[in-house]
Amino acid sequence: MIGILVLSHGNLSQGIVESGKMIVGTNEKVDYLGLYGGDNIDEFYDRTMEKIQALDDGSGVLVFSDLYGASPFKATAYCVKKLPDILWC
Repeated sequence: MIGILVLSHGNLSQGIVESGKMIVGTNEKVDYLGLYGGDNIDEFYDRTMEKIQALDDGSGVLVFSDLYGASPFKATAYCVKKLPDILWC
């Protein structure tokens, strides 16, 4: 099953995932990560990589971010460069 990771500034990603759980139920292949003021961006990149690797069972991971070109999006782009055999769309 394809994993899903939602990235955002603040609590937006958590709210989206938690609301989805209320509607369709819990899924172990769905997770979120928020970037907060004062967070170390390098650590956020590392946590993003860890989440992607944890969600990937070989089927891939679909990553959503709140703003194109912002830090959560850039974290995804960073991970894409580091992961082998990845399809970037």
